Amino acid sequence: MRKDAQIKALRSDVEASDAADWLKIPAQRSPVVLVGYSFGARTAGGAAKLLTGETYRGKQPSNAAVDANGPELTAADDAGVEKEDDVLPTVSLVWIAAGLSSTWTAPGGEFDPDDLHTAHLVITVNRQDPALRWYRRLWGCGGTDAMGYVGPACIDTDDANVEVLDVTCNVGRTHDWCVYLKAPSVRAALRDIIAAVSP
Repeated sequence: MRKDAQIKALRSDVEASDAADWLKIPAQRSPVVLVGYSFGARTAGGAAKLLTGETYRGKQPSNAAVDANGPELTAADDAGVEKEDDVLPTVSLVWIAAGLSSTWTAPGGEFDPDDLHTAHLVITVNRQDPALRWYRRLWGCGGTDAMGYVGPACIDTDDANVEVLDVTCNVGRTHDWCVYLKAPSVRAALRDIIAAVSP
């Protein structure tokens, strides 16, 4: 069971690069909401990080780094006109039952919110999730707890763009996606983010 979880974690890190490449396609320039469930939170966060031009888990962005907050202008843009290829989508992240380290959102961590440049970051916490309970033993003894189990460490929860939802009472002792999605606070957060990015 542990080997299976390790493979899923590593695969989700690799899939982040594919997701970032897909989001760079010109047709995908409108705002994007990436919902990552369990290890999918690693994929969603990794894709958002790669879009900013940062390295994620040893993977380099596939082409030139561009600021995810807006277009990059080059010397060739004499009139100050942005190149369409350099405009990246605004990304919002929703991590449900996040199978990633609770320390990754700390300053300098893998998903430091200051480096992600996301419009919104929503993180669910369920202190009774039976699968996330074992996350700290994924790579042996002495690991960190899962963010979806204990919440993010060292994150500014007063930041208007960051929302931590404790869904323990609504979800309880399960790791079931459908049960998480039915939690009223999760549905409200998704509704608010989609409304905020809709034209």
